Amino acid sequence: MATAFTQVIVGNTLEELPQIYQALEGFCSSFAVPDYTRRSILLISEELFSNTVMYGYPDEGSDEIALDISLAEGEISLVFRNHAVEFDSAASPDGPDQENAIADHRIGGLGLFLVHQLAKKVENRRQGLANITTVTVDLNATDE
Repeated sequence: MATAFTQVIVGNTLEELPQIYQALEGFCSSFAVPDYTRRSILLISEELFSNTVMYGYPDEGSDEIALDISLAEGEISLVFRNHAVEFDSAASPDGPDQENAIADHRIGGLGLFLVHQLAKKVENRRQGLANITTVTVDLNATDE
């Protein structure tokens, strides 16, 4: 399979999420990405994008969020760049509480936990005022 790359740049509002989906779906279709991997990168992107938009801009300022999507050597890389408040999405969150009933679970944290479960690797760095999060997913990942 050839090396591939595409980029989408959107505003920092949830209304921009369909453009992210469209770029990911087009990429997956062009390079015959397996369905499980396609669904995984859609979910990962939705979680990271929506968290950035909802919690990363307490002043509600406008920004651009860039997503680079690439495929090489059997891996898909998703690179998110934004100027939101600093947040280390690479820190592995605790898993769901197994001892209490679902109704007693605290809200929050499960989405990022799921991102870590679906990804091969999650890296984060701060470059100047930019957050750069790189998520790597195996092209032929399975749910087993």
